[in-house]
Amino acid sequence: NNGSLSEEQTDRQLKITRASVTAKEIKKVDDNYFGSYSSFGIHREMLGDKVRTDAYRDALLDNPSLMNGATVLDVGCGTGILSLFAAKAGASRVVAVDGSAKMSSVATHVAKNNGLLYDENANTEQKGGPQVISVVHTKAEELNHKIVVPPNGFDVLVSEWMGYCLLYESMLSSVIYARDHFLKPGGAILPDTATIVSL
Repeated sequence: NNGSLSEEQTDRQLKITRASVTAKEIKKVDDNYFGSYSSFGIHREMLGDKVRTDAYRDALLDNPSLMNGATVLDVGCGTGILSLFAAKAGASRVVAVDGSAKMSSVATHVAKNNGLLYDENANTEQKGGPQVISVVHTKAEELNHKIVVPPNGFDVLVSEWMGYCLLYESMLSSVIYARDHFLKPGGAILPDTATIVSL
């Protein structure tokens, strides 16, 4: 009997140790990943891709029936450009999420400098625009630990998740998680389809 109790304690301790090691490994991978997006160079390159940036802008601004009054989740917001487009398109609330502390800070300053940063202590408009953007420093998978998600979910999920050869940025799993956990039934994802063509 003492032997089986001792085995149970050993098994329990092994499980705790494994979970601790796994958590440390995940944190290290996350820190490396989000650290790689803390450089302004990569964001300058993405923003400088006029065709790409204009395509996102047009998708948001040219869909007033989708965007007007919508709640929007921007996964991996970076500098916050998609959040700005969503706010300009008429969204009532935009939650911009980024796992990089540096880029979350940049997105906060960008939203504030454009008069769009949500401040629950000041329900006024600045610089001609409503204050609708909240920037949250977290992984998309942990968003519900940081904010209260709208009861029915977000109306629209936007994300600039595509990289070289479409999947390079390794963000698709976060977008899918956000879709499955935070997007309302029938909500829209921009972009929602992609094609890889071999020539």
